[in-house]
Amino acid sequence: GDLNDHIEKVIQMYLRNEFPNITEYNRQAGQIAEKYHFVVIADFPSNFSELAAKRLLSIATSGARCGVYLLMHWDRKKPVPQDFNAEQARAHCLRVVGKKSGTFALNDELIPGVTFSLDQLPEDGLTRDLIHKLGAASRDAERVEVPFSDIAPAEDALWSVETTKELRVPIGRTGATKLQYLAIGRDTRQHALIAGKTGSGKSTLFHVMITNLSLWCSPDEVEFYLVDFKKGVEFKCYANAHLPHARVIAIESDREFGLSVLQRLDEELKRRGDLFRHLGVQDLPGYEKAGGKEAIPRTLLLIDEFQEFFVEDDRIAQNANVLLDRIVR
Repeated sequence: GDLNDHIEKVIQMYLRNEFPNITEYNRQAGQIAEKYHFVVIADFPSNFSELAAKRLLSIATSGARCGVYLLMHWDRKKPVPQDFNAEQARAHCLRVVGKKSGTFALNDELIPGVTFSLDQLPEDGLTRDLIHKLGAASRDAERVEVPFSDIAPAEDALWSVETTKELRVPIGRTGATKLQYLAIGRDTRQHALIAGKTGSGKSTLFHVMITNLSLWCSPDEVEFYLVDFKKGVEFKCYANAHLPHARVIAIESDREFGLSVLQRLDEELKRRGDLFRHLGVQDLPGYEKAGGKEAIPRTLLLIDEFQEFFVEDDRIAQNANVLLDRIVR
């Protein structure tokens, strides 16, 4: 099931109408190239349900162009599930037939008459060494690194982005040729909840967002309120560098201080509401269009481990809940 979902994802998200197969996609994808998958099955159709056989057929017919390849031993003496289309499966496979002589023949119209015999198995020690080396190489290959220069502005584009209509900035790559954007501040796209297990890269994403927004947008366009509940120093580098966009940088914050940041933002929310009502507008684009004189930047509140607000059932948790609800709405 997972591989069938993967094939569908590759077709819809990566190949689309741009690439005939995953190999062509990978030639342009560079650092974010998709890996190839090999499915090895022994003694088909033993223990295969009709659903499993149907999924297997889908892999055989659609998998190759998506980088999913099937290596299967098919016991022809055993019956296949009732709805399994054996001829369709064979049409998409290169068939290898074993002979009594111990050799194998390729049963394929494109390359007829090819036979071969297998090499001897390597010694156990060599096999173990190969497996260990391949395992180490595989772990290294799992690491995907996209240079920050791929998304950072050129020197002549620093502070060139306006945020009147929305807050939009590249934060990574998606597909072979496109950038992935953080885009909030328009219609219902106002807030984001970032979730992931330890080590999944949440803090890295925070740094990419903060750094690239600071490079693309001036302090008149975007400002930050940074609150760290992780008992670490995740945002300390911005305090040390005197980041001009930062209004608050709370390091190793306690819940009381975090609440004071929410109260400060609630006051700013009310102040901006008064400005908008005075000009008869409802939002930041309307304010800009009406000729508002004061520069009003987009405000981005980033809270690392925001659930710390609610670790106790007390006044802080209750007030934080009310304020967050008001800010979100």
